[in-house]
Amino acid sequence: MAAVLLCLQRRFNCFQGGPCFPLKAVFERDDTKPNILLIMADDLGYNDLAINNDNTQIDTPNMDQLARDGVRFTRHYASTVCSPARAALLTGYYPERLGYLPNGRGISPAIETLPERLQEEGYTTWHIGKWHIGDLEQTAWPDHQGFDHWFGFLNQWRLAGVHVGGELQPTTPRYQNPWLQGDTEPGRNFTGHLENILTDKAITVLSELNAAQAPWFLNLWYYAPHSPITPASEFAQNYPDTPAGKYQALVNQLDHNVGRVLTHLEQIGALQNTLIVLVSDNGGTNSAMDNNAPFSGAKATMTEGGMRTPLVIKWPDSAMNGQVIADVVSIEDIYPTVLESIGVTPLAGLDGDSFYAAVEQRVSIGVKERYWDALMTADWTSHTGLLPMVAGVYSSGTRFGVQCRIR
Repeated sequence: MAAVLLCLQRRFNCFQGGPCFPLKAVFERDDTKPNILLIMADDLGYNDLAINNDNTQIDTPNMDQLARDGVRFTRHYASTVCSPARAALLTGYYPERLGYLPNGRGISPAIETLPERLQEEGYTTWHIGKWHIGDLEQTAWPDHQGFDHWFGFLNQWRLAGVHVGGELQPTTPRYQNPWLQGDTEPGRNFTGHLENILTDKAITVLSELNAAQAPWFLNLWYYAPHSPITPASEFAQNYPDTPAGKYQALVNQLDHNVGRVLTHLEQIGALQNTLIVLVSDNGGTNSAMDNNAPFSGAKATMTEGGMRTPLVIKWPDSAMNGQVIADVVSIEDIYPTVLESIGVTPLAGLDGDSFYAAVEQRVSIGVKERYWDALMTADWTSHTGLLPMVAGVYSSGTRFGVQCRIR
């Protein structure tokens, strides 16, 4: 039976005064710790991972195999759109605490991010791909948030690389010949398809990290299958020239590139000692096909379809793998879970809860409560799903809170 997200509407000003964040700790280096690869897809719905529903309309053999080899979570909740999910993932806090409603200027320097915590443990940290957690101020960029190096794009509106008067102008995103930059690489247009370029860079970086013989953290955030749906020609030719066919091709291209990365890890002898996380930031858009079946709703709606996304974790400890877990987890939980899995005690006061011990002991994770906050607009009158009455109760522009118990 499909799970139901039961929500109670109520006005409240959540997280007034801000949280009290603990000071950063310092730990000794330990080169025996496992590597960490965190792969995020953009707008990949629950139904877009074929194994979730035995979906024959989507081809994701590599991600499906990762799910079989690891632990697949069928009740993982992220966010309705991408920036809040990304901020929550890297901090372990509700994104509302951080000012992401849904967009924010960046993560406060007072907050210890996952890569900063890992740096203290002796990890070399890399970010590759989409960022979208702040671009207006350099203090919000990856190299100021705990990453030793980064390469990619700060948000999708920069991908076209349109400059006016020497200034980069936000405009319609694109996959082909994208404008990319990095901490040591000046921005320029690269030849080829965005997803392939990011994968090529990841493979190069992984080889360099492996040669250094120290633990590493690679944060690989793809753009696929976000719009505009533009698969590379070598994938598009295998599917019908229709909106659905193009979407199928782009998802298959994403899966192919994930497979390339995993194959490379195996080739360099790093696969066994790498903790691998595969997650999506929010539900699919349902624009070309049903991305979120069997759940109602889509991206940007507070519904099962809008927030319930794929999550797969493969642990180096093979005894933990081979499970399918239907207990509720959320994207904030990944931060403390990753830390506990490498033997590091998570900071006190996080909103996320580690589920590492439950997975290790193969016991129930337990009941999970989650809070959301949003700025309502008139657009919600067209939304359907679990909160169809919201726009009728609250006027356009009213901020309201949603307290949810997921059963």
